[in-house]
Amino acid sequence: MAAEAANPAEFEPAVARLIANRSEAIFPGSVLAYNFRGRLIELANESHVPVIGLRAVSADSAALFSYGTSPDDQHRLDTAPRWPRPVQGSETAKARLFFLIWVGSVVKQLQRRQVLIATGGLLMRPVCSAQTTGRAPVVGLLSPFPMPSQEAWANTPFSKRLRELGWIEGKNIVVEQARSDGKNDRLAGLAEGLVRKKVDVIFAVAPDAAVIAARATNTIPIVFVAVALPTELGLVASLASPGGNVTGVAFNAGAEMQLAKPLELLKQIAPSATRLAVIYSAVTSETVSGTAFTYPAMTDAIRGLGFNASVHTSERDEDLGAMFASMIDARAQAILALAIPFTTRIQRRIAEFAVQNRLPTASDLSQFVESGMLVSQGPDLAETTRGAVDILDRVLRGARPATLPVELPRRFEVAVNLKTAKAIGLTIPHSILLSADKVIS
Repeated sequence: MAAEAANPAEFEPAVARLIANRSEAIFPGSVLAYNFRGRLIELANESHVPVIGLRAVSADSAALFSYGTSPDDQHRLDTAPRWPRPVQGSETAKARLFFLIWVGSVVKQLQRRQVLIATGGLLMRPVCSAQTTGRAPVVGLLSPFPMPSQEAWANTPFSKRLRELGWIEGKNIVVEQARSDGKNDRLAGLAEGLVRKKVDVIFAVAPDAAVIAARATNTIPIVFVAVALPTELGLVASLASPGGNVTGVAFNAGAEMQLAKPLELLKQIAPSATRLAVIYSAVTSETVSGTAFTYPAMTDAIRGLGFNASVHTSERDEDLGAMFASMIDARAQAILALAIPFTTRIQRRIAEFAVQNRLPTASDLSQFVESGMLVSQGPDLAETTRGAVDILDRVLRGARPATLPVELPRRFEVAVNLKTAKAIGLTIPHSILLSADKVIS
């Protein structure tokens, strides 16, 4: 006989009904039953009912026996563009035929010939080991940014996308937040804490967190977001084949896209500006291995557009005044503030300083323009975060980061602030206004 369960909530009642019918063998014949095989086996063992599995991992989970594809072969099927993917080949066909004959011979030896087939309607790939044992998976969120309010957190692209994918915090997933609140020297300790807690996946926000997480573990899967040049940082072997335990969504479609485009807009708005102050962070100047992180694309893009650059940084709030003073000393005529945790944290201070000194500003994140900077062109951060959560979802369901290509941003946007332009005495060209996705007036 068969018992159907359309969703996880119906799973245990369906198993209980079929055990009550004195079934003497259980066959998890659906993805839903397979995903919850750990709990299925627990319930069956309590009633002394054997479980027959299709994969070796079923026997590893205490099923009576199993026969089927190897974990590596099954992973390739699970991460295919469509699921389930037809398997072809005479050897596979023979294996399945042998499996059916084998199961039939074993079932005939049971006192009763009734086999429970637990079926369900959820076509999902295998989840991480935590969920297969009845425990909600734990995602460790490593971030340099402060903790938002509960209401704000619920409305973040991260939380909203999780819910859209069926992950409900406190029910079938736990998000362990490890935030340094702008104190980058705390990130290493936070990452090590997540590793000690044996979280199932680390979700790393921005380059600092991603690099430090990769240093902390080479076994726990890591999904990153808002990281420019992940290959150069040593996070992945290549975008197409990460090769390790790290993957995610890059913050750029190539260094030229990230750097040249905002500077091109800046040059159109302020063509006479040649001395460019670049605000950067020393924290992102090392790779995973600890070697110096060079950024030749930044130099090439700046020189290619006729700018002479001076780099300015400050890791402590009390030193911001000195950083701004160094820009005055360098006689800066414009400012480039790339979206990194350091500049994100002080974006309003940068905007205020620039307006006070009538300096045009450019960035690769529209949020900076909303805070008072002049112009930006770069990835849609909300859309990029949703894409990273999609990858997180695949990892939670069993995919390996090594085989999940690093994705590029799906959407880019241009933003301009007319109020800032007026305050510093500049006019935004009509062509830029026509192409702008966001205009702050």
